[in-house]
Amino acid sequence: MKNLRFSLIFIGVFGLILLILKLFPPPGSNQPAFRIVRMQITSSAFENNDIIPVKYTCDGETVSPPLTFTDIPKTAVSLSLVVEDPDAPNGTFTHLNLSGIPADKTGFDEGELSDFIPPCPPSGTHRYRFILRALNDKGAQISQSILTGLYSAQ
Repeated sequence: MKNLRFSLIFIGVFGLILLILKLFPPPGSNQPAFRIVRMQITSSAFENNDIIPVKYTCDGETVSPPLTFTDIPKTAVSLSLVVEDPDAPNGTFTHLNLSGIPADKTGFDEGELSDFIPPCPPSGTHRYRFILRALNDKGAQISQSILTGLYSAQ
């Protein structure tokens, strides 16, 4: 009985040590303890919090910018995309409100969003938030990513 108890304690302690080493690897091992994957929306046309090129505004070709979606949660069944200007004079202005996007969609090509209303601030610099939401089978949001572009009146 003592041997069995000793064996169980030894196995428990050994398992705990392995778990600790997995979660907190020794310095210099170049292995992250764990990887948190966050859904992302990006554009090859501009970086987050950067200027939106004129091409994608009312002063240019008025086409939607290319957008890329990565790391969509496996439990997502659909996506939604909203583009809004929180700096509009009369409150937040919605430039696009698209829902029912398949969860396996990896983005949109340049000009693919035909309902997109391009940035066209009346004055000053405005922020344009491209908000990607992942929804589960009950329609509840399970993840969100925001890409913000800036544009000033020409």
